[in-house]
Amino acid sequence: MNASRASIVSRGILAAALAVLALVLFLLHQPARETPDERTQGVRRDLRSVNAVVDTLLLLHGIGKDQVRSWQVKTPDRKFIRTERRVLVPPDFISVKFNHALNRALEGTGARVVATERTKENTVTIHIKNGPTIIESITFVVSRKLAAPVELRNRKSFRKNQ
Repeated sequence: MNASRASIVSRGILAAALAVLALVLFLLHQPARETPDERTQGVRRDLRSVNAVVDTLLLLHGIGKDQVRSWQVKTPDRKFIRTERRVLVPPDFISVKFNHALNRALEGTGARVVATERTKENTVTIHIKNGPTIIESITFVVSRKLAAPVELRNRKSFRKNQ
């Protein structure tokens, strides 16, 4: 009886020691929390590079500057101004490919891309987020007037970018 009781006690002590060790490791591994001001400064620093990436990708996907309308919006906390874009795209534009290319291009900045689709309105909105803050929004609106000419659609470079 004493041997089994000793075995139970030793197992209990071992379990308690492992639990304490797990708690200590968990507390040591907590990432340093940024203050809102530090986060805002980081977003402002990355904003220029994000805008350059978006402009480049729009051109690579055959979207001209005349198809893009941009404006600035203050964030609810009034810490900085974000860019919103409304982009007219042809019916054969594939927003998922743009989303994927944008995600790959922004890997090093710490930003991530989140997209929503509104089928009734024929729109796709892509939000570029840095932490909890949306730093840029791009809304793609399908326009039947922008269908690419047949000779352009048959080019290899056009099909590769679509």
